[in-house]
Amino acid sequence: MPDDPNQNSASALDTAYNDGDNAPQDGVAPCPANTWFRVRLVDEDGQIMAGEDFIVVDSAGARHEGKLDQNGEFYIPPSIPFGKCTVQFPNVHLNPKKRKK
Repeated sequence: MPDDPNQNSASALDTAYNDGDNAPQDGVAPCPANTWFRVRLVDEDGQIMAGEDFIVVDSAGARHEGKLDQNGEFYIPPSIPFGKCTVQFPNVHLNPKKRKK
């Protein structure tokens, strides 16, 4: 649908907060309770470590487990609480590319 010059071009985020004192300066409010997390694992030679197991323990103590994708990455959407978390790759030492010959 072409843009209508009579319509306001503000995005939904820009108009979501319309209450004066509480409106953020740039029109986008930060999420007050949750954040996202993304990691990419490469070896010391810069090679992608796809398929590795990962464990993330967030600041509330919840565990998030899975496998890295084909790019050696994982992403947790904005669903974890702000704060420190730990990341483990428990089986990285078992990766055949990393075994000493």
